[in-house]
Amino acid sequence: RVTQELNETRIRNTQSRLKRVAAECGFVRLSDLSGEALTRWLGTQLAAGMGAGTRNEYRQEMVGFANWCIRTGRLSVNPFNDVPRANAKADRRRKRRALTESELDRLLFVARWRPLAEYGREKVEPTGNEPRKRSNWRKSPLTYDGLEVAVSLARDRLAGNPEFAAKLEQRGRERALVYRTLVLTGLRRGELASLSMGSIELDAPTPFATLGAGDEKNRTGSEIPLRADLVDELRCWIDDKRDSFTGTAAEFSNSPLFAVPPSLLRVLNRDLSAAGIPKTDDRGRAVDVHAMRMTLATMLNRAGVAPRTAQEITRHSDIRLT
Repeated sequence: RVTQELNETRIRNTQSRLKRVAAECGFVRLSDLSGEALTRWLGTQLAAGMGAGTRNEYRQEMVGFANWCIRTGRLSVNPFNDVPRANAKADRRRKRRALTESELDRLLFVARWRPLAEYGREKVEPTGNEPRKRSNWRKSPLTYDGLEVAVSLARDRLAGNPEFAAKLEQRGRERALVYRTLVLTGLRRGELASLSMGSIELDAPTPFATLGAGDEKNRTGSEIPLRADLVDELRCWIDDKRDSFTGTAAEFSNSPLFAVPPSLLRVLNRDLSAAGIPKTDDRGRAVDVHAMRMTLATMLNRAGVAPRTAQEITRHSDIRLT
């Protein structure tokens, strides 16, 4: 189901881009397709502030469409082959940084316990000239040092609702495992969301996760090796989910490994705040979900892993990216 939803989203995005370019370039018939017109249009988008990565995606959609026309006998040559790609590296809009090991430890701890700790936050009275009525009270922000106290208070407050408390603990366990899996595999958010219970092979000589070609950025499909400590956690996670699953074995195999929310960045930002980790450093580099891949690459580099091996692990098409 997850794979189907991801593929449907990609199809909608492709259709939207093709229709936009066709409308704004005046492409009505196949004979209208023109590399010069597309180049001018991309230049207009640059002037309007469109990033290099997005411009390259539009270019690639048009190249792919023309290649399909060639394969099906509708065109003899691709009119877009000579349209230059934008230099995405020189036009980077977002600068990321890797997490340090201590920051990663703090983030995983906060992710594990924040869902429960949210129910242990103390109320803070209004300050200044605010009326001291109940609606003006606020909850105190969660901090790394105060997290354990908040967890303890939450357990006391939810003592009469143990099922809900257990649900919150399970949510935190899953979130921390999502972060760990992202860092230790180099998977992108969408790639991780596409994994099912049946795509994890833990009993192979080298345990791995199977990533389908339709779910991978480079569309080739991969077997992602899994570290021994991550294997242990995934085994416990899958066993626990199997024990509580009420469907058939086939349905369990096709069910998502994790419930990865589309709003994972917003969740991460709150976890970073509670962990006391700056979202942006003094050099303007930010931490986001994709920075988990950068954290993996940085750890590989510091461990002395050969660049070619790091390229294989991160599945980069060009070692310059690594």
